[in-house]
Order: sequence, then C-alpha cells, then structure tokens
Amino acid sequence: MRFRTTPLFAIAVTSALMGLASLHCGAGAFGPTSADAGGPLSADTGANDLSADAGADIERGTPTALEAGTADVAPPPLSPNVIESNLLVLANASSLPAFRLCPASASGPTLSNSPRRPMPEVLMPGSSLEGVPERGAVAVLPDARFLPGANSVVVLWIDEVTKNHPGLATGSCSALACVGGPGCLDDGTGADRHVTVVKVTDWAFDKKGVVVLEGASKASATFTTRTTAQSFNAKAGTLDVQLFDEVKSGARVSFQAPDGGSTSITSRATLEYDGFGGAFVAGTHRETLLEVHANSAPRRPIVDYYATPGLFALFLLGTPGDLRFVAVPTHQ
Repeated sequence: MRFRTTPLFAIAVTSALMGLASLHCGAGAFGPTSADAGGPLSADTGANDLSADAGADIERGTPTALEAGTADVAPPPLSPNVIESNLLVLANASSLPAFRLCPASASGPTLSNSPRRPMPEVLMPGSSLEGVPERGAVAVLPDARFLPGANSVVVLWIDEVTKNHPGLATGSCSALACVGGPGCLDDGTGADRHVTVVKVTDWAFDKKGVVVLEGASKASATFTTRTTAQSFNAKAGTLDVQLFDEVKSGARVSFQAPDGGSTSITSRATLEYDGFGGAFVAGTHRETLLEVHANSAPRRPIVDYYATPGLFALFLLGTPGDLRFVAVPTHQ
C-alpha cells in the first residue's frame, strides 16, 4: 500500500521537527549544576563527624526545581571507577593516650576559646568515650570552620585520670581546655598535664587526608600529615588499601589469604578476599580481617564495613614487640 503526503501532513511534520530543535537548543544553553556533598553539619550537634563505625551516608545536594527550558544535570565523573577520598582520618601513632582536639587561642583565660565541643565527636572502638584511641584511628568530615590553619592545636588527653570527667560528654572547648579552674579537664594537681598545646608541622585538619600524632612524650608530640591516593576499587570482594607503617621497623607487610597465597604491601595494594579468614602480617605479627575489624569499627557490621567503596587507610601502629593493624575507610 502506498501513502500519499498531503500539504497538511507536511506542515505538521515540519512544525514538530522545529519544536524538537527548539527544545534541544534551550536545554543546551544551560550548563550542568554542581552535585556537591553539602556543607558540614554543626559540630555543636555532634553530627559533623562521621565515624567508620556509624556508616552514615553523606547527604547530597538537593537538585533545584526544574524551570521552563532548564535542566539540572550533574556532571559525569572523570572515571566511573575512581572513588575520591572525602574524610579526614585522625590516627594516634604515638605512645600517648587517647585524645581530642580544640582550636588554640592566641590569648585568654583558657587555651581555647571555642564554644564548640572538642573534635572528634566519634565514639572510640570498644569505648563509650569519644576521641582518637591509643594506637587507633577514626574518620571525620573535615571542617574548615573548626580548626583554621595554624601551627598548633590544643590536645585534651583522655586517660585513667580524666576519662570520668563529666565535661567530656557535653562540655565545650572553652570550658575544658584549661588547667586548675572550675570545669577544666586538668585540675592542676600532679606533674602530668592533661591539657597541652601540640605543634602541627603541616596543617591539614580542614581538608581530607590523614593526620597522625607522633611522639614519645607530650612535650615532643607533633601532628604530621599523610596524603591519600585515589581508589579504583569498584568491585565486590576486593579491598583497596594504602599502608601507613607508623612503626617503621622494616618488617615486611603482607596480606595472607586463607589458601596460603600472600600479597606483599609496600604502599598500595588491591586485595581479593572471600570471607574474613585472610590476615594482615608484619614480620611475625598476624591479625585476621575479623581482628582488624574489632580494632577499627566493631559497632559496624563486618560485611558492610569491608564493603565500603574506596580506599582504606591501613595503619601499622604500636612498637616492634606490640603491633596492631587498624583499617579506616577514607570515603563515606
């Protein structure tokens, strides 16, 4: 059967094509909008820090309402397999107790005049207290408003003397970061100070990455930074790790699979695992994935924990005779 084109049909087709072209040009005139992660939440609420234990999602920016002739489109990622780190990891590689941080004041009756609570507001693994544990690490969202660039920071030391101080649960930096006054974390008795000022060699508390406390004493303690790499781990059953050997004993670090296979880890490694019987090994020290999870994030289900996409910061902490592996996701 043959169809005959009438003048009215040709006019209708032409009008439809012109309408489509107009829509195409209209959408192309508007660039894609940003799909950022949203600003950090207030630290006063205790919600600005995301621990590896919590496993909370980062709230994405809400798309704007579509208006006539506009489209709100997020730009595509550089690569579908690249996962950028977006957390600040705080690690304690010293021989010192657990700690929390406050901005240092230039002057005033206390070492910090900040009305906000100390950082991090994250429960330590296996503890009801917030902080960075002894020989441990936690991850938080970086917050440029809390610790602006400087060369020192106030450290609140948490040990057997101070762990029951009521101010640790709700107190502000200005109330806690002092010695000998009412409400101060350090009551001024004894020779050991529980509030001190520690130097920072390369400021990085306001951006993603790794900040490590080093030192054998409170007087010699310093914070130094480490740089995390991009992750290309987008496959279930793999673990992308970056090793931070803070012991520096020279011991060979490797991952030992249950079947006896071994993968050396010098800096970066993508490890395949099936179950949690595989183990990280440093010299004669060996810890299974189950044990590393207990060191790092025991409140979070182990399956979800290791399924976190992106890079894990794998720390070797302690002393040559007393080692510990801790693994913290750098992406949330």
